[in-house]
Amino acid sequence: MAETVTQTCPVCQVKIVPCGVMGDRVEFAFGAPSTRDVLWQRVCRHTQKNGCINKGTGNTAL
Repeated sequence: MAETVTQTCPVCQVKIVPCGVMGDRVEFAFGAPSTRDVLWQRVCRHTQKNGCINKGTGNTAL
């Protein structure tokens, strides 16, 4: 079985928890858990900083 290691983004401090086939769960400081796509729409596309661990997502339209 694969090891599940929670990652914390050094840029925005969200926690990303691997959930296997269900995709990753993103835990924001406030609000309900969500997905990497929602993280991209709410945070990553606006910050565009080096060190972001959520690169390559966010191809979905708003």
